Amino acid sequence: MTRREGLRLLGRRLGTARVGAECAAAEEIVELCGGLPLRWDLVTGREGGS
Repeated sequence: MTRREGLRLLGRRLGTARVGAECAAAEEIVELCGGLPLRWDLVTGREGGS
C-alpha cells in the first residue's frame, strides 16, 4: 500500500477531519504500518473502538 493509499484508508477509518488535523501522527501511523493490511485493521480497530 502506498503512502497516499494509507492516508486515504486512515481517513475512511478515523475520519478525514481527524487525519487532516493530526497530519504528522497520521503519516507516522502510515509509515509504521508499512502497507500491511492486518496492521491497519489492528490500529484503526483499536482507535475506532475508543
